[in-house]
Amino acid sequence: MAIQASGFSDWEQVFNYFKSETQLFTNAYFDLPSVSNPRLAGGMHWQADEYLEFLGAIFHQQILSPELIEAMTSDQIGHASDIYSPFAEGGLGGDWHYGFGQWIECPQVPFSCSVTARVSSTGAYGAYPFIDFEQEYFGIIAREGAFGTGYEGYQLWAEVETELNLWATKNL
Repeated sequence: MAIQASGFSDWEQVFNYFKSETQLFTNAYFDLPSVSNPRLAGGMHWQADEYLEFLGAIFHQQILSPELIEAMTSDQIGHASDIYSPFAEGGLGGDWHYGFGQWIECPQVPFSCSVTARVSSTGAYGAYPFIDFEQEYFGIIAREGAFGTGYEGYQLWAEVETELNLWATKNL
């Protein structure tokens, strides 16, 4: 869709334009499954500091307007049934829904989050980038595991969640 909407001829041109306009992911590239058909969840090679800059640009509303961030973080599933969730595979529980390009984390079952407190977008190889709007911080567990281990990055984060939330609220 991005290729068609942009008027560029391939994904590499779209991504290069994004990089030149934002100065983000300057060393990153896509290669899986191919340059013309990127696999957005696991097809980009990036550095942790680059991904952290990207999360910061979203959090500080430097590349998206407040209206776009609100739309991006709003529940797009509604009452539809989930057929597959990588989080169920990892036994993480919760009832996460999907926004535009990221998970809306909601520990209540059934989903009853009236405000989006946290969004994340685990990678196919286990990275866990997140933005916590409630605690007002963002971060990434940058790891490269086996394909299909996206939930493992979340599990690592969950082990230090209490300490991170204390740090974020300056109570550590």
